[in-house]
Amino acid sequence: MTLRSRNGVAIAVAVAAVALMTTVELTQRILRIEILNVRNSDGVIHILVFDDPSAFDENRYASAYKYLAVPAREGAVSAAIGGVGSGRYAVMFHHDENENSEVDMDGALPTEGWAYSNGAGTQGTPEFADAAFDHAKDSPPLTISMLYAD
Repeated sequence: MTLRSRNGVAIAVAVAAVALMTTVELTQRILRIEILNVRNSDGVIHILVFDDPSAFDENRYASAYKYLAVPAREGAVSAAIGGVGSGRYAVMFHHDENENSEVDMDGALPTEGWAYSNGAGTQGTPEFADAAFDHAKDSPPLTISMLYAD
């Protein structure tokens, strides 16, 4: 079957409209993050977004809803994670200075940076309820401050 130009124009307009809607939808599903107090530019910062309270509470990292690693930069780092719709989330951060994908410890204290959303985790590992926040398409960036034991 051959499409006449009138139909071709209609199809092109429909494809453009779907592309525009998809672009708008994706930009409305971004979790923007500002990470402050980064000690140095060594390694990466692992960002784990959880939507499952039990996965967060049990430190099941492989069950994170979203994951992103960004290069560390002394001072502040910005990140944007796409595909995060409206909902309740908790975020865990780890400044992996030596890029071994582990939270290095000296006894009970981490030797690398950590943080949680909502400022949770200053007195130990928080529960999902302590770190949880509501995210919507018009939410401001999530701002956290990296913590270091030394």
